[in-house]
Amino acid sequence: MNLLRYVKTTFAPFQELALNKLDVLAFVWTSYFNMASLVSKMPLRLGELKGDPYLGRLEKLHESFVPKTSSSLFRSMVLSPRYRDARILSYRKVSDEGKAIQFGAIAYEADGHLIVVFEGTDLSYVGWKEDCIMSYSDTIGSYPLAERFLQEMMRLSSYPVIIAGHSKGGNVAAYLLASAEDDSRIERVYSFEGPGFRNPNVFAAHPERVAKLEKYIPHSAVVGVLLNNEAETRIVKSRSVAVLQHNALKWVIHDNDFIYLSKRTMSSRFIDKTANAWIAGLTSEERERFVQLFFGALNQTDTMGFGQLAMRIGKELPLLFKAFRSLSPGDKEFLRRVLRRFGNQALLEIKPKTGMKKEAAPSK
Repeated sequence: MNLLRYVKTTFAPFQELALNKLDVLAFVWTSYFNMASLVSKMPLRLGELKGDPYLGRLEKLHESFVPKTSSSLFRSMVLSPRYRDARILSYRKVSDEGKAIQFGAIAYEADGHLIVVFEGTDLSYVGWKEDCIMSYSDTIGSYPLAERFLQEMMRLSSYPVIIAGHSKGGNVAAYLLASAEDDSRIERVYSFEGPGFRNPNVFAAHPERVAKLEKYIPHSAVVGVLLNNEAETRIVKSRSVAVLQHNALKWVIHDNDFIYLSKRTMSSRFIDKTANAWIAGLTSEERERFVQLFFGALNQTDTMGFGQLAMRIGKELPLLFKAFRSLSPGDKEFLRRVLRRFGNQALLEIKPKTGMKKEAAPSK
């Protein structure tokens, strides 16, 4: 069973089957829909969207991952006796290329809880650039927006609070728990394959709060193992492969919970060690310079995101080469050096650890 199947077949109201992590993930997944056209109608019950023209445009309004399956999930929630009485309190969307911000948030009320969920990275360059900023900065543009949104929602609702997000949204959710002035109303925080933090001491001031954080990653995780992770993670079985496991709609569910595994795949561990060692080997200044040069080159194309780039790679590739050739000699050499470091780090991880068995053998 996957999340779509769970939503389509679980009809028990929250009074009979309490809100759980799967329900939270379903609410999180709706954050990838652009709900700007619904803001004037909020607050509203999900069930009130039945027959609304909005539902007919869902696939065009979904901003990341499998829009067809995601749209089916949302429609099922609107019609479901379990979710239809959940209230959407508010929606917020910000995209600012100049400030490198890609932010989305929705607040729900369901089962006596205020559920505040945050959108992960979409396919835009600005969204990915904000992700990369995490590698050299302790803050990103989405953090203050998320703090403001959470505070506004907590003034609107007096319920206990659940905060959650997928991908970058999971990182934002964890950040809010660590930075909150008062966490007494925060009951639980869920990070569904959210990356960690540059600063390994995010929870140093409030280490007890980590107990409220639940982090889930698929068994071939890529995104969720990047940077310093603030809490222990649970490994979830996925029906997909490699980086495609980032799509949480493919995570395997049984008996109202995920199916868990004891360890990640070799490829996930390889990417974890290679990418994190490569990042750690660069200074913050080098990381920032690399990010600015990389996205500067992407902005020289006629595309706005990786989806468009993939579809038009034949036309756009010459523009990328042109952007590289226009760099100063110093910037060209810097990029070559940084990319060589990544290649060397990958080779280091691949190279057999010769001599380990001999060293481990007892002396006679």
